[in-house]
Amino acid sequence: MKPLWKDGCAIALLHEALVDGSFVPCRDNGLLVGDAGGMVFPITFEGIGSALKSGLVAGEPILEANKNNVPASSVYGKTVRPVIDAVGQFLKISNALPRKPQRDVESLSRQITEAYLKTLEIK
Repeated sequence: MKPLWKDGCAIALLHEALVDGSFVPCRDNGLLVGDAGGMVFPITFEGIGSALKSGLVAGEPILEANKNNVPASSVYGKTVRPVIDAVGQFLKISNALPRKPQRDVESLSRQITEAYLKTLEIK
């Protein structure tokens, strides 16, 4: 009845740096998506949706870079902006939590749901 192994994962807390622009998830033709790009949602630390969305929006810069012989990072910053903005929404909610009374659970739930839906929109 002993575990075969113990496991875990580390999550880089890049939320504020990603949102304020001091951490940029791309350079030249290197594009970071999902957890590697700091696109994990504060509060829930969920990252599957943002990983999928940021991975999808990385396709356009790669195609454009190949077509126009420019670095993919020159386009990725614009295409991944909606995901970064959603992380910013969660960060704002997260930072406000200690100041909100516990009875405002419905508002918090609505804000989180709206942020998730906005992140996962495909345009």
